[in-house]
Amino acid sequence: MNKSIDAFLSDPEVMRQAAYIYSLAMGDPLPENLSPAERQIERLLYTANPFERLYGEAEDACCRLCERLHPGVEEDGDVEQVWGNALQMCEFIALRMYAYGRYYALHPGEAPRHA
Repeated sequence: MNKSIDAFLSDPEVMRQAAYIYSLAMGDPLPENLSPAERQIERLLYTANPFERLYGEAEDACCRLCERLHPGVEEDGDVEQVWGNALQMCEFIALRMYAYGRYYALHPGEAPRHA
């Protein structure tokens, strides 16, 4: 990997921006706390965004699985670990995708070329 992209991927400001976009996509910020520019980003992210439905379905499936494994018990450590790790992997990939996209937008000549 190119040294300049390594430095870009470890830049705290780039990762802060990536985390901000990720938190918007996850629905974390309160809309009233967003600036007009941030509201525009939020509108783009929520247009036809299936996240809430998908998250709800996955969470419901985890609950059903826990109930089947341990009737009357709400949680199972292994199921919770799988669920938590899956969310962490999604966050890692999302942050990296933002950073790579931003890097190549700023350095288009360095973008990989497909054969």
